[in-house]
Amino acid sequence: PFRIRKTLTLRQGCMLEIHETVDNQSAETMDCTWGHHPAFGTPFLDETCRVVVAPCRVKTQEEYVSPNSRLEKGQDCEWPIVRGRKGENIDLSRIPSKEAHSHDMAYLYGFRGGWYALFNERRKLGFGLSWDGELFKYLWFWQVYGGWHGPPWHGASYNIGLEPCSSYPSSLTQAIRSGSQLTFAPGESVQTHLEVSVISDLEEFIHRHRMAA
Repeated sequence: PFRIRKTLTLRQGCMLEIHETVDNQSAETMDCTWGHHPAFGTPFLDETCRVVVAPCRVKTQEEYVSPNSRLEKGQDCEWPIVRGRKGENIDLSRIPSKEAHSHDMAYLYGFRGGWYALFNERRKLGFGLSWDGELFKYLWFWQVYGGWHGPPWHGASYNIGLEPCSSYPSSLTQAIRSGSQLTFAPGESVQTHLEVSVISDLEEFIHRHRMAA
């Protein structure tokens, strides 16, 4: 019973503003997960890409998402270093090549202010996103480095998703179990605002958002 309205506005300076309103049109209290799904692949995504976020923590899934998961399950660590299944340290801020042959999901949380940059250091070009960190408290980090077997990609996909979301893990049932779901009262309406930027100067982007936090 939700109605979602979205307005996209292009601004000068390579910026896209996203204004969203969600209405619970029912006469009942409703639980939900609200999120966004920016995903990136080739030719932009490669092993020279770097993920930059505000200081935060990261959880890995309680169960492996794939036989090809490279991250040890059930962790809660300070970003960006997590433990791999072989006991090694893995820097999640650095994107590996497709030869990693892995498929994982992680959840970033506890940041001050909601923003990130995905910056290709070879191309000197990046994608930036900012959002309401009080509403979207988690950043889902979906990682498919050639390791998703079976349909629809059969090991051919090389992509990541960096997805602001209200809740975790990745289903409403699990979010309710973790107590992280959103709850809308009958007739309640919530508005939010996100900004997307094309980044050519990574340090300026980081400084601007750290000052705003």
